[in-house]
Amino acid sequence: YIAYSHGNPNEFRCAGMPYIWCSNAKNFVNSFIYSTACHTGEKLAYDLIDNGCKIFVGYKKESYVFLKDEYRRISINSDNYALKMFLLMNVSIEEAVNSMKRYITQQIDKLDQNNEDPLYMANLAANREALVCLGSTSLKKEDVFI
Repeated sequence: YIAYSHGNPNEFRCAGMPYIWCSNAKNFVNSFIYSTACHTGEKLAYDLIDNGCKIFVGYKKESYVFLKDEYRRISINSDNYALKMFLLMNVSIEEAVNSMKRYITQQIDKLDQNNEDPLYMANLAANREALVCLGSTSLKKEDVFI
């Protein structure tokens, strides 16, 4: 399940309405959840894992997205990095997330070398630090998708 939406510690939200929350976490048994939703890695992720979700990748704090043209591609690539790596390579989800964190660090370093906006670099760093990978983190694609 890939969720590019809003969130808070207790739920995923779209158009102001919750669609995944603690009470329906049992519906995600054996699932793989990859999300950019803010704060869902604080509490809801643990409810999902406790109810049988195999893997949760998301953010335990606010996640920042940038639409400014010169930073949009970095933002999109960063958000999708671990998912693409997990699906296209023979790596565990934990390895993919760790690689995503290294990719974000490389992007921050490049922006710093070019004297880019320090606020954007700080928000990229905040995303990297807020990213969580929970559950059966050693699973690979063939373990999850049949």
